[in-house]
Amino acid sequence: MGYDATVIDRCQAMLDTASDIASDMGPNIKFFKDDAVRPIFRKASFDAIVTKDCVWNLTNCLLSLIIRIKN
Repeated sequence: MGYDATVIDRCQAMLDTASDIASDMGPNIKFFKDDAVRPIFRKASFDAIVTKDCVWNLTNCLLSLIIRIKN
């Protein structure tokens, strides 16, 4: 694919489903059960962040991501 992808979700069932779907896409996708507001990854760990169904479900999610990117 030319890139590594990291997927986080708080729901293990969602991670399991995503992993099953992605199993044919290659080995560059890693899945973690984690919280998008305070992820376990250190600041500046990613070149880009893409969210879907996150911003309106979590309190201060967008603000948290902006702060992490700027710092």
